[in-house]
Amino acid sequence: SIPLKILRPDLDITMLDSLNKRVNFLNLVIETLGLEKIRAIHGRCEDVAKDFMFREKFDYGVARAVAALPTLLEYVLPFVKVGGQMLAYKSVQAQNELTLSTRAQNILGGRSVEIKKYMIYEISSERNIIVINKQNHTPAGYPRSGNKAKSNPLWQFCLPIKNVKFIIIKYKRGDYARITNYVGESSFKTRNDDNCCFIWPLDQTSWSFGI
Repeated sequence: SIPLKILRPDLDITMLDSLNKRVNFLNLVIETLGLEKIRAIHGRCEDVAKDFMFREKFDYGVARAVAALPTLLEYVLPFVKVGGQMLAYKSVQAQNELTLSTRAQNILGGRSVEIKKYMIYEISSERNIIVINKQNHTPAGYPRSGNKAKSNPLWQFCLPIKNVKFIIIKYKRGDYARITNYVGESSFKTRNDDNCCFIWPLDQTSWSFGI
């Protein structure tokens, strides 16, 4: 946000961080550089987004390196006014995350518009900005409290799999778990009793599973 403010001094920017040490540092940088119409506040998205002073008050919500897109949508979209946009800075996996976020978008009032692709030639690395339009008001129950946006994200279920020996669940931080489903027995059920296990392939050897 600081570089963005330097490049666009006309913007009025509010930064939010749950770690007070970072907030104090950002406010020190703001004061040292003499920047105006920018401030850093201390708080969690789950709490601040329910404050009427901040809820659906912003034209843009911008985030980088926070969480997977379904979780990020729940954190950011409640701050964005109807007609505004959310901009999510992502890596080469942007399209995969976008595919998984359809359910979250529908629930939270967003709709994806495009993915803007950029190449950082100095390090030969691709970056993407996912643009989400805020089309409807976010329901009052979101974001959910108790870290539920991260522990139980609003995944998009797809590809039903039945009668498999086991699947591997791949979590973001490398935490792997195994679910066994013996051939001939009934398939796993989601909490909606769909009589199958909905998973999404990341590659040939691992799967991403949402509940």
